[in-house]
This record gives sequence, C-alpha cells and structure tokens, in this order.
Amino acid sequence: MRLKSSRQYFRGITLVEIILVVAILLIMAVSYEAVGSNFLARNRFQNTTNETLSFIRTAQINAMAGKGDSEWGVKIDANQIILFKGSSYLGRDPTFDEIFNIGQGVSVTNVEIIFDKITGNPDTTETISILSPSGETATISVNEIGIANVN
Repeated sequence: MRLKSSRQYFRGITLVEIILVVAILLIMAVSYEAVGSNFLARNRFQNTTNETLSFIRTAQINAMAGKGDSEWGVKIDANQIILFKGSSYLGRDPTFDEIFNIGQGVSVTNVEIIFDKITGNPDTTETISILSPSGETATISVNEIGIANVN
C-alpha cells in the first residue's frame, strides 16, 4: 500500500519572478542609455577636435610642399570642416576637397584659414572654439607662423 503525500511541488516561473527580471532589465537599459549617449557625444567632440587640427596641419603641409602649385586652406562652418586647394574657399578647386562632417550637437567657430604657398604662413591668426553638447570646450589656436595647438 502506498501513501500519498499531501505536498505537491510545482515547477515553473512565478509572476513575481518575471516582474523582477523585467525590472532589472529596464534598469540596465536606462543605465546603458545614459552612459552610452554620453560616450557617443564625447566621441563626436573628440573626433571634431582631432579632425580640425589634422585638416589645419594638412593644409599647411600641402602649401609648404607646393602641392598642386597652390595655396591650401581650411573652411569651417556649422556642419563641415573642408580642406581645400586654392587662395579662397569660393575660388577653390572642389575636386581636391576633403570634407569632415561635424558631429551632431558639436558647435564650432566659423573660420577660413589660407596657408601661403612655400612659407606655410596663414593669412590670419585664428582661435577656433569647439563646444560639446555637455559643455566641454576645446580651443585651437593658429599663430602667425601657422603652428596650431589645442588648449
């Protein structure tokens, strides 16, 4: 004769466990969004700063080397940084343009710098301000002999 136990064991997942897992996943997703968006904004800011400096130095090197037997310059506006061949942005040869699109939320001072052929001296000294969405600022200074530094 067998005796039946009054205890029954159920296997499965309870509603409380499901709610707990969903809550943990939501907390993780919100945390990732906050950290991830800040990381992307900082990355766009750093890329814009680095590309601005790189384009300025490339324009000066091209001018000093007499590449294309021309002056070289950099035009910065709200959306793009453009490395160009020519004595002005309007009079440039667009087939030589190199373009960097400025990241969303990053603000940059609008400037145009032309470097003299052979000497590499800029037509003007400039201070370029770059502002990130979080308020971080980088300043690129171009002096009278074309040396560009980030402050």
